[in-house]
Amino acid sequence: MWFGKKTEAKKPVDYYLAGRDGTLTEFEEAFATLQKQRDPRTQMDRLFKGIVDGFYAGRPESLQTVLAQPQRFSYDYNPHWYNDPGYSYGYTDRATVKVTEQVAKLVKGAPAGSNGAAIVSRAFGRVAKDQLQARLAETLYDILRSYGKDHDLINAVLDAGADPNAPDLSGNAGSITARAVALDMPRAVLQMFYDHGADFDVARGYMERHKWGESHIDRLESYRAKVTGTAQKQAVQSEELLIQLAETVVDLTQRVAELEAARQGQKPGKKTSRERNPRP
Repeated sequence: MWFGKKTEAKKPVDYYLAGRDGTLTEFEEAFATLQKQRDPRTQMDRLFKGIVDGFYAGRPESLQTVLAQPQRFSYDYNPHWYNDPGYSYGYTDRATVKVTEQVAKLVKGAPAGSNGAAIVSRAFGRVAKDQLQARLAETLYDILRSYGKDHDLINAVLDAGADPNAPDLSGNAGSITARAVALDMPRAVLQMFYDHGADFDVARGYMERHKWGESHIDRLESYRAKVTGTAQKQAVQSEELLIQLAETVVDLTQRVAELEAARQGQKPGKKTSRERNPRP
């Protein structure tokens, strides 16, 4: 016989609903709870699916916060796997939430007739203004690698303001267009880049500075010709190099004159006796 107070079993949390219907604080609490679990992958996937659907249900704050602070929303995947030296492979210990994956789910799951660029812009609504361009550029590059055939997704990020000439995290301008060429993207993708301001000269400069092979440069020039309708450009010497060459020519001319004068046993510019007193 049970004499104690009867307690009801605690109802399990539906993490999908916590993400879709919960407030930002409730989402953060749900995330923190799952973070402590041994293997949270399945429920984490449900939680993040919930915040994507919640974005379209009028509660965008949770997803906007994730996209603004992706490093904060990382979690352990199954740490005992990778800590076991006898295990040949395993998941990484920390997995940053992939911004690109969330953006792709948003655009792909948008209601028919939605404006992809407006969706991306709203999704990045909590990113600091001084970080927005870098975040868009990083997302654009990741989309090229993971969703290169999804032209609508690429165009949505470009229309949202991503600059194909923007410097990468190391400050190198032109790297995104250069890597689009290296990934052998369809011509339509490079056309979209060009329509959004991509500069093939900047991309070529990036390749040359980082000593990319001639095959990559030739491929870039092939894209340039197809996209812009212009012939392949030859490398143009800079004004500074031309000045240096001109100075070198002057120095060499002077040196030749000095050597010739020395050979004849006279100082440059000094007339010989015959030149001073020519015969009548």
